[in-house]
Amino acid sequence: MRQYRGIRIDTNEWVYGWYFETGLGVPMITKDGFSHEVHPDTVGQSAGIKDKNGVEIYFGCQVKHVDSMGSRIGKVVFTEKMCCMGIEFEETTVFGGADLFGRCEIIGSIHDKEKQ
Repeated sequence: MRQYRGIRIDTNEWVYGWYFETGLGVPMITKDGFSHEVHPDTVGQSAGIKDKNGVEIYFGCQVKHVDSMGSRIGKVVFTEKMCCMGIEFEETTVFGGADLFGRCEIIGSIHDKEKQ
């Protein structure tokens, strides 16, 4: 099972661990025996692969991707319709696996500025 991350309600810091919802539907991430309430729109699951620097990729990461078309900025997404992950750029979405993400570098998260 892959771990999740989310931004804590109380500190606005990222927390990494296992996701669950309380009986009242409150989103929580638990790590090392402690549970933390998180902003629901910041919860993202690990994609199970790493970027070119060996950093774990989560859905919602902003990445810099370099290929024959040059350097582009996009966000890591999962589409249920196609049941696959990809990088959503301004002009298109490119789907792929470790080969695609191995050429990427994480530069942030789509949520970094929202919760500050």
